[in-house]
Amino acid sequence: MAIPFELPVSSAGMLAAVACVVAGGPLFAGGLRAWRQRRLLAGLPAASLVEGRTGFVRATGIVALESPLFSPLSQRPCAAYRLDVLAFDGSVRGRVGQSRNFRLVSGDVEALVAAQDGAWTMPVTAEREVSAGEKISANMAALLDADVTLRWLRDRRAPMRIVERSVEAGSHVQVLGWAGAQDFSEAAFAEVLAATGTDGAAMVDAPAPVQGPSLRIAAADPLDLRVIATGELDPAYLAPQAWRELGALLGPLLSLAGLMYLAHAARATLGGRL
Repeated sequence: MAIPFELPVSSAGMLAAVACVVAGGPLFAGGLRAWRQRRLLAGLPAASLVEGRTGFVRATGIVALESPLFSPLSQRPCAAYRLDVLAFDGSVRGRVGQSRNFRLVSGDVEALVAAQDGAWTMPVTAEREVSAGEKISANMAALLDADVTLRWLRDRRAPMRIVERSVEAGSHVQVLGWAGAQDFSEAAFAEVLAATGTDGAAMVDAPAPVQGPSLRIAAADPLDLRVIATGELDPAYLAPQAWRELGALLGPLLSLAGLMYLAHAARATLGGRL
């Protein structure tokens, strides 16, 4: 396809064209993912899990802990917590937190939520104001020192406000993600021990693995894992903004424009040498 008007060929123009070709791919992928996310979230009703049913879910249930974790301020067992720290003058702020996998008890079904890499929407469970020069516990100091900004704030002995958000054990939550079956083998297995200096071999029976939750909920394209513990939050609120879908159209157009310019530049360069 020829360009219907004359374009000047320059090194800067060719570099810009190459940049357009390269940027078009990620722009298209991001727009397509946003389109898929918006339509998927709009069609996910909140419901209890069903045994053996897999796919994208918006599951409701109760948090049961897989391993012990305690929130730093309220000192209650939780699946995740986050500390939002703000200097009194508003000049510096930071955030630290921790999360663990947990079991979602949904009706008669349990699912293991692989939530360490998920996004959490958590309610405020405790607050504390630290005055200038006030000493804090060694555990709290270690948590704040994990963030460079908060370490600097603490070294200055500046007054700060700490807000704790957490998902406590027994909380009612919504989990958005991909539900898939977990593979648990209930049959005992035998290990053959090679004989040394004898003709036979010994068979050792091992105990069967412990049965766990039948389902596992994790992230899967195009939906990131979400754990929502702040009541009935419309999942459409979590969807990307509608304008991001334009990338699915603008990405190919941008790449096409870059390729057309490069083709035009190649013809102009080769034509000048003939």
